[in-house]
This record gives sequence, structure tokens and C-alpha cells, in this order.
Amino acid sequence: MFYDGCGRLVAILSDGMGTGGRAAVDGAMTAAMAESLLKAGIGFDSMLQTVNSALIAKSGDESLATMDIACIDLFSGKAEFRKAGAAGSVVRRGRRTELIEASSMPVGIMPSVEFAVTERELTAGDVVVLVSDGVVASGTEWLVDFVANCDEEENPNTLAERITEEAKRRRSDGHEDDVTALVLVVI
Repeated sequence: MFYDGCGRLVAILSDGMGTGGRAAVDGAMTAAMAESLLKAGIGFDSMLQTVNSALIAKSGDESLATMDIACIDLFSGKAEFRKAGAAGSVVRRGRRTELIEASSMPVGIMPSVEFAVTERELTAGDVVVLVSDGVVASGTEWLVDFVANCDEEENPNTLAERITEEAKRRRSDGHEDDVTALVLVVI
């Protein structure tokens, strides 16, 4: 997460496809490149094409990664959710929750890729949860319910830890996968 100097908070979550060190490198490289390019003033779409090209050129093997970005204008409350192959995000206002999903390709597969973009208006007290696909391997319904029923005063870090622990507990397919949750609370 970082502030872009123009009144926006940008949160980036990237998950390399597969497991192990190579997937970790792809995810970390994708997030780091995206952050560097955005901080340099490159727009979201140009950044996505650059990161995509870098992953394609990285090796002869496939290097795939999801990219999930929440960009929140701290003055207006307007939030843009940009997804490239990423899992759904949850937005909670009071006890009402919404799953924000968008069909899109991860970076590193095709020569050209586009974000699926969804916009929402956020207000003070709203909670935004970004997760890797390992969190929702057993479905999204439990996550929506979990976020809806969490304590409104809960620390975002504690909520993220509780989400990842619950996701690991629910994992029943025998596969190992990264389980990552990023929780933002609008103040």
C-alpha cells in the first residue's frame, strides 16, 4: 500500500500462479513493478501492459500472476477496484456486504491484457477486503458472511489474520496455496 501524492491510497495484491518459490517470485515481482511504475506517474493501464510484457519476457516458461488493485480517493471516497485474474473482494458498510468480482485474465499469458474495473463510493467505517485465490478456494460465500459478522471495532490486521486462519481451516482439497488477505478500513 502507498499514497500516490494526489490524495489516493493504492493497495496492490499479487499472487503468482502455482506454488513454491517461483510463484512467490512472480507475485512479488508483479507487485513491486506495479508499485514502482505507479509511483513514477505511469497510469494503471500502461503499468499493466508493462508488467504483462515483463512477465512474458521473464522466461521461456509461463510466468503468471494475478493483480488486484484498490485505489481509493481519500477526498471523494470513490474507489476503483482493478482486477487482472484476481479473486473477488468484499466491501462492507455496516452489516451489509458486497462481493466485487470481475472476470479477467492474469498477467503474463497474453500479449495484451486489460483490467476489469469496478467503481464504488466508500464512506467512513467501510471495510475493504482483498484476498488471494487461496482464501476463496472453498468458495466466497463464507468470506462474505465472515466479513459481515466481524466486530465493527476490530483491528484490520487482526481481521486479516482471522480471515487467513479461517481460509486455511476450510481448505479441504489437499493442495497448498498462498493465503493472503489485505484489510482496509476507511476512516
